[in-house]
Amino acid sequence: MEVFKVSSSVNPHKLAGALRIRLEHNLITELRAIGAGAVNQAVKAIAILGSTCNICCIPSFENVSVTGREVTLIRLKICQR
Repeated sequence: MEVFKVSSSVNPHKLAGALRIRLEHNLITELRAIGAGAVNQAVKAIAILGSTCNICCIPSFENVSVTGREVTLIRLKICQR
């Protein structure tokens, strides 16, 4: 499984394209996002992808330490349905 770290500046159309390529090879991909902007871009990419492919998205949370600070990471596992 490959992990994509999503930032608030990512292009959701390009991310959806990268996810589509991985789905064509039946590969599971996980998106990880910290912060509202990054989660927004990840969800946009999933929505774009979902309009053309039959996908499954499994969300989860994980607490991580970033520069000595505890933050919550959103994990979105994407696979073909």
